[in-house]
Amino acid sequence: MLTLRKAMDEIAFWEKFIFDGSVSKDATAGSSTVPAVRWRAYKYKGELLLALVNPDLSETAQVQFDLKPGMSSFNITEPLKNRRFVRQGKEVFSSGSKAVFELKPGEIRYILLTPVKKAAAGVQKVELRDQLPGLQKKILLTKDGYKVTAEGLKKDLPDVITVEKGNFQAVIEVKNGAIVRTGKVQLYRDNLKYPSSASWSRDFMGRYDFKSCQFADGKLEIEFEKPLKSIGSGKLHLTKKIIFSRDLQAIDALITLKNTGKAPFDAAYWNWNQLDIPTDKLILDRPGSKLWHAAGQKNVNHFLPVKWSQWIKASDKYYLGWDTGRPEEDGLELEKWYVYTASACPTVEQMGYKQTIKPGKSVRIMLFFRRIPPAKTVKFDPAAPFTIDNPYAVRKKQAFRASPHDHAQYKPSYKHAPMPPADRLRGLQQAKVFPPYKFSTITEHTRITLPENTIPRSDTPQWGIKDIVFVPGMEGTIGSWTHGSAYGHFFGEINCIGVSTEYKDVNKQETYKHAISPWPERAQPEILLGRLLDDGVFVGLCHPNVKLDNNGTHRWGSSGYTFDELDILFGNPEKLMPPLPRLPIALEIGNQNSDFNAKSDFKNSEEKWDLLLGRGHRLFGTASDDAHGKQFFAGWIVAYVNEVTKKDFMDSLLTGNFYSSQGPAITKIELKDRDFTVATDKPAKIEFIGKGGKILKKLENAVSGTYRIVGDEIYVRARITRICPEMRNIHGGGIGRRRSAWTNPLYINHKKTN
Repeated sequence: MLTLRKAMDEIAFWEKFIFDGSVSKDATAGSSTVPAVRWRAYKYKGELLLALVNPDLSETAQVQFDLKPGMSSFNITEPLKNRRFVRQGKEVFSSGSKAVFELKPGEIRYILLTPVKKAAAGVQKVELRDQLPGLQKKILLTKDGYKVTAEGLKKDLPDVITVEKGNFQAVIEVKNGAIVRTGKVQLYRDNLKYPSSASWSRDFMGRYDFKSCQFADGKLEIEFEKPLKSIGSGKLHLTKKIIFSRDLQAIDALITLKNTGKAPFDAAYWNWNQLDIPTDKLILDRPGSKLWHAAGQKNVNHFLPVKWSQWIKASDKYYLGWDTGRPEEDGLELEKWYVYTASACPTVEQMGYKQTIKPGKSVRIMLFFRRIPPAKTVKFDPAAPFTIDNPYAVRKKQAFRASPHDHAQYKPSYKHAPMPPADRLRGLQQAKVFPPYKFSTITEHTRITLPENTIPRSDTPQWGIKDIVFVPGMEGTIGSWTHGSAYGHFFGEINCIGVSTEYKDVNKQETYKHAISPWPERAQPEILLGRLLDDGVFVGLCHPNVKLDNNGTHRWGSSGYTFDELDILFGNPEKLMPPLPRLPIALEIGNQNSDFNAKSDFKNSEEKWDLLLGRGHRLFGTASDDAHGKQFFAGWIVAYVNEVTKKDFMDSLLTGNFYSSQGPAITKIELKDRDFTVATDKPAKIEFIGKGGKILKKLENAVSGTYRIVGDEIYVRARITRICPEMRNIHGGGIGRRRSAWTNPLYINHKKTN
C-alpha cells in the first residue's frame, strides 16, 4: 500500500509534464548496458523531464543520453531526491552534452532539465559522468570461422556474449535471462509454471552465470547456469546450453532442471520465443493438423494442442521444436503451444506438462530452432524426357493373397494372441475368398516363430498345414526408448518378412541370426536395418498411426510413428535432419487392428505415406489383419507370382509387384507408354494420387480408369474405394463398410543435366 501511495505521489508531482506536456525527442539514448533502461522524455513550458525505469529486478542498469533540450544552457536536477548534477564543479550544461544515469534494480528516476537558475540552499551536488564505464572484452574462442567474444563491466562476468561467423551475428544477453538474439529473432527465455500459475520471475529476467564455451562435434556450445533463488527456496538449479550448428541454420538449447533440495518439486517448464514475422503474416503449420493463421487476430492469446508432432512450422520461415528426451533422463513432455499476437511480431511459446522433480533428480528438455532453407524450385519442362519406374513391369502369371502381419500362440501361456500357429495357417488356407490365400507369415513381437520352437513342438513342416506357403517373420522393435540413439528419441515396430531360420540354440531367441532381442542394437536402427536389408528381409513400418492415448495426441513410446519419429528415420530437409543410411522399404498403410478404432483416430496411414513419397523416398504400401485372435480377413496384399514358392513371393515383395487391400479387388494394373490404367471387378471410386496426396484424377462409379502421366508428379499411385457389404460395419470415423485398395507408386525419373 505504501509503495502504491509513493508511486501515486510521484505521478502527481509530475502530472503537468505527463498530462499537459508533450512527448519530446530532445533527448536520445546513445547506449545502455544490459538490461536496457526504458525511458520517455516529456516537454512542458521550456523544461524537459526524463522518466527512467530499470525493469530488471536483480541487475543495476546504466544509460547514456545525448541531451539537446532546446536550451543553449541548462541545469540538470533530480528534485524528488534533492540532487543537482555537476561536472568538474560546473552546474551549467550546454546543448549536445552527454550524461550517464545509473538505476538500481526496479528503480524509477525523474531527471529534470531547466533553464539556468541559482541552486537552492541545501541541495546535494552529484558528479555526473558523460560516458558509460568501459566494457571489458575477452575473446572466448576462435575456431572454424567462429569468433566468440564476451563483454562486461566486470572482469570474467560477461553481460553479453557475441557469436560471429561471416555475416552472421547472435548476441546472448547473459544479464537478461541468457536469451539469444539474432536479427529480430529472440529465443529461449525460460520460465516455470508452478504449481498452478505462472509469472516471469526475477530469476529468468536476471543474470545467468557463464559456465563454458567449447567446440564439440562440429558445433559451438555455450553453457550457463542459474540457481533459481525465487523459486523453490533456491533448491532448483537450471543449466542452459546454447548450441550453434556449423552452418548457423540451427540454434538449439538444452535445458536441465535439477532439484537440489530435500523435497519433491512440481513444475512445468515454459519457453518464450519471438519471431521475425509480421503478426498478420503468421501461419503455423503442424503435421496432421490444420493451418492456423494469425491474420485479424490481434491481441489474442491462442493455445494450440500438440497433435502428432512436437515441432511447429512458422510461415515457411522457421521451425521450432521440443524433444521430450529419454525416459531415463526424465524428459518433460510438451503439452501445448501458446501464441500471443499483441506486438508487431508474434511470440510462439512452448509449454510442458507439469512434472514432479524428485530430490537429487533432474529433468531435461531439448529445444530446437531452424531457419528453413529456401526451397529449390525447378521449372518443369513438359518437353523434357523422363522415365517411369514401374513395379508391375514384370508380368507374372498368377495373383494370390498373402497375410503379411499376424500373431500366434507359440505356447499355451501366451495370451496376447490366443490362436496356435496351425490354426492360424489353417484358417487362411480354408478361407472362402478370391483370390485365395497362398502365403502366410507369423510376425510375433521380437520373436521368430517356427514349428520347432513352439510348445508343443512340431517336427512337421508348417505344423502340418499344406496348400499355403509359410514365410517366417517377426514384428521387431527399434528405437531409443530405453538406451538412446544418436538420431534422437523414437520408438516403433517393424514388420520383417523372410527372416532367416538359422539359430544356434532353438530355444534361445537371442541366438537366431535375425534376432532383435539385444537392446543396444534396437537402439541403433541404422545397424539393425542395414543387417536385415542386406540379408534380403522385407522391412516395413508397422501401424504408423497407433498412439498411446485416445485424445488425439500421438505420444512418444507408442508402437506407431509420430511425424517427428518419421523425420528421425527418413530425414527432413526443412529441419536440417539427414535420413538414416538404411531405410525401411514399406509402410503399413492399412491395419485392421488399428485403423478401425480410436487407436489411430479411425485413420489409415496414407497421409504419412504421401508425406514420405513426396520427399522422394520410395516406399511400398501394405495392408494387414494384424490378427491376434480371430482372423477378420480384413487386410491383405495380393502378390503377383509365377510359382507358389517362398522365393517367388519374396521377389514380388521386394520389388513391389503386389497391391494391398482392405476390401476391393484390383483386376488390372498396367502402364503403357505414359498411360497408367487400373481396373476393378465392381463399380467404385477410382483415384490417381500424386505428391502430398493430391488427387490427380477421380472417376466415380467406374470399373476402370486411366491417367496419363505428365512428368512433374514425382510419383503416381492409384486407390480404389467402394462399399463392401461383406466387411464389418465400423461405427466411428464415418467408415461404415467403406474400404479401399491401393497400388504401389510408379516413380517418375528425370535425367540430370549439367
